[in-house]
Amino acid sequence: MHSPIARKTAALLLAAMLFLTLAAPLMKVSHAAVPTGWSSADIGSPSLAGSSSFSGGVFTVNGSGADIWNISDQFQFAYYSLTGDGTLIAKVTSQQNTDSWAKAGVMIRDSLAADAKQAAVYATPSYGLHMQYRDTAGGTTVETPSSSSGTLPVWLKIVRSGSSFSTYYSADGVTWSSAIATATISMGSTVYAGLAVTAHTNAAISQVTFTDVTNTSSGGSGGSGGSSAMPRTMGINIENPGDSSNLKIFANAYKTTRVGSAADPLDGSYPIDSSGNPIQDFGLFLWDAGGNYIHDTQGVYTVQFNGSATVATAMGDASMTTPVTYDAGTNTSTGKFTVNTNSSVELKFTNTKRTSASAANSGVTNVKIMRPISPGSTTSYPTSTTFTDNFKNIITNNLQAKIIRYMDFTATNGKTAEVNWSDRLLPANVQSLPGGTGFGWQGRGGSWEYAVQLANETNTDMWIDIPVSASNDYITKLAQLIKYGSDGTNPYTSTQSNPVYAPLASTHNVYIEYANELWNFAGAFGQSQWNLNKAASEIAAGGSNLNYDGETNQWVLGWRRQANRTVEISNAFRAVFGDSDMLTRIRPVLEWQQDNGQNTAGTMLNFLDNWYGNRDGSHVGTPHPVNYYIWGGSGSAYYNPDNASDSLSLSNIWTSQTYGTTNWVGPQTHDSAYAAAFGLKRTAYEGGPSMDNTGHSETIKESAWNNAQMATTVVDHQKFWEQYGGDVLMYFTLTGSDHAGYYQWEFVKDMSNPVTTSPKMQGIGTLNAGSKENVTVGASIGSTVDGNNWSALNRGYGTPGSGTFYMNGTDTKWASYSFHSTGSGTYSAKINYSTGGAAQLSVFIDGVSAGTITSSGGSATYTSSTSSLSSGLHSIRVYVVSGTATINSVQLS
Repeated sequence: MHSPIARKTAALLLAAMLFLTLAAPLMKVSHAAVPTGWSSADIGSPSLAGSSSFSGGVFTVNGSGADIWNISDQFQFAYYSLTGDGTLIAKVTSQQNTDSWAKAGVMIRDSLAADAKQAAVYATPSYGLHMQYRDTAGGTTVETPSSSSGTLPVWLKIVRSGSSFSTYYSADGVTWSSAIATATISMGSTVYAGLAVTAHTNAAISQVTFTDVTNTSSGGSGGSGGSSAMPRTMGINIENPGDSSNLKIFANAYKTTRVGSAADPLDGSYPIDSSGNPIQDFGLFLWDAGGNYIHDTQGVYTVQFNGSATVATAMGDASMTTPVTYDAGTNTSTGKFTVNTNSSVELKFTNTKRTSASAANSGVTNVKIMRPISPGSTTSYPTSTTFTDNFKNIITNNLQAKIIRYMDFTATNGKTAEVNWSDRLLPANVQSLPGGTGFGWQGRGGSWEYAVQLANETNTDMWIDIPVSASNDYITKLAQLIKYGSDGTNPYTSTQSNPVYAPLASTHNVYIEYANELWNFAGAFGQSQWNLNKAASEIAAGGSNLNYDGETNQWVLGWRRQANRTVEISNAFRAVFGDSDMLTRIRPVLEWQQDNGQNTAGTMLNFLDNWYGNRDGSHVGTPHPVNYYIWGGSGSAYYNPDNASDSLSLSNIWTSQTYGTTNWVGPQTHDSAYAAAFGLKRTAYEGGPSMDNTGHSETIKESAWNNAQMATTVVDHQKFWEQYGGDVLMYFTLTGSDHAGYYQWEFVKDMSNPVTTSPKMQGIGTLNAGSKENVTVGASIGSTVDGNNWSALNRGYGTPGSGTFYMNGTDTKWASYSFHSTGSGTYSAKINYSTGGAAQLSVFIDGVSAGTITSSGGSATYTSSTSSLSSGLHSIRVYVVSGTATINSVQLS
């Protein structure tokens, strides 16, 4: 098509088709499958009907049609009406190659007629990115190619300003190209903007997926009122793989069993080697069905191991229905047992021999107890299966989780003895081993290899929690394992063609947190005291940067160590993954107590800014801003009623404390301000409804968990979180049984019916069907904010107001001001200030330097260098380097 001859031929063909097109209905409009305010239609009547749908932040557009070209178009269009100026951005994530000139992109057109005036930018399978436009109805289309190869994924943007239409592209949605081209086209005040897909053939349909769709308009009409169509980033915490977990994560029940002697499987002796192989006769306590922890264990289980043994059921309503037999040729024993009703079950293995030549009582190897594929089934999982289908289905389909947090899976809390790589649990071993001294109540935790494998199989990102005592070598090896995979003991250090345990798929991100809640000194959080003690010992040894300024408060020093160690972890992952993956795929996070509790946010962020940014001295050779090392941070996103009240009812619980969103304003405002001041994404390591079992109104709390209003509460708070700049929210927790106290945090109480029995899950379903809210916290772009109406300060106290703000350079070193934008663009900070004498101020936009103010006295307005910003939460921070200053007003425009 795009040679001169092909273009002429196409013009003749399209001219002939135009008569047929005009003689038939132009399009079929659909309203049901796209977000509120959007519609979809086939433009120009392609031979094959197209369609558009939206789910979980993803537009799927299926388009046929000869082309979008020359004097008339044929394509599928998902669109909204746009009044006045506006911007549309979309990320093209995949494109079905039906032709080398198939097109997928963003478009603005004057009408829905096939020959309408239009402007667009497209990705193509073979010919890169192109801007194309038609400046008169029925006129010839003009084309301008870009220099980009158009490799997917790619972000595309089209901007209307009056009669001017400009197009751009970006690799990350933040840094944009200069305009591919700008066309002058006279269109009406109200036009149609949207996502356009053509297969470049009427014989096929090209399926294209778009994500991160945002649209804005000056006229106030931009699809859902100009709301975002970006996907929500919601994840889930999963629990430790123990014998009382109803998640039944592993298809092989041996992975989560207790191992004891044959005489008493519950004696805690664990007669196994480091690969989990029994070294003598032994017994298994497969699961604990007491206390409503485990359900639906009934069905047929397959037993397989290398070696021979006499196997018998002991405890529970179970029996060997196919006695274990031994094949000497393969040194393999197999058999089956059936659990008739849900109950705790023991198996006893006696007369064990590893091979036919081994001595009696020598144990066996490679034990597998394969679960039934569903409750009551007579079919067991194949021995090659690692994770149960039901568990994975809840993650991928019911929750549609984007991320799994492995804090409990790897038993982070209380774990202080996992220092060296050799201390970790190997994947070959039982994954429910008790830990002993230096481990918490969850024991040793699951292996990193299984966390990576689960992320790959559920198509989710990983959120990992580094053990508090992990050495530098441990951290490097963990990074290598994630990047290259492992042989089951050690990580590879380069790409392998056939790794024993595969690396994390390159399409998945990694969120990296140092330990968990190092501000929390409750009994189960032994890592916090360890960190506090370690800070003291490092200072005592000399040469520590934690007390560089003479700080002596032990709590402050402990939180500084958390921040400092997070930077060291970030550097270790950078060394393995390289600069290109840092802060894109590799995402270190710094988590603090909600609402800047105990000034944890202020303490850690100020320390990193001062030390690694050389803010208060020459500390490092190459200074960097905080967001060079850290991708995101926040306090948790928990909300709760008055858990200590005896007067809760199903009428008043929904407005009690932060169950009412209006009572959640303070924590959300404060945490968003600190994150934005340093250019961090708001990332909550945990969150959701929290009804602590305190012995007060417990019956009401349980009733509330099961009440339909709970779904509304989850939806309302997620939207509120997003409006206050929230990005990643990791809900706590999955669990999956109706044990006493399940209503405190769990999202699933019935693994067989995870959605119909859980209003929380129903709320998640509602959220997955919608799109992310626009940010509303802070001032709007272009508005002027009083100096005293700051959002955050370097100190942990103060109340914003109106008028001016005086910074003395000591206890008030900096003030930040939050802004929100519904579209991307290039912006400058404008600071109106006054000084009584010589002073120097540094200005930052989203944590990055935007210039320096040098004043000899008097009042002035400073305009910073420009910054390219995406839609969402942004911040200006003004820092007093020397002297004093009064901030009169601040603007981001």
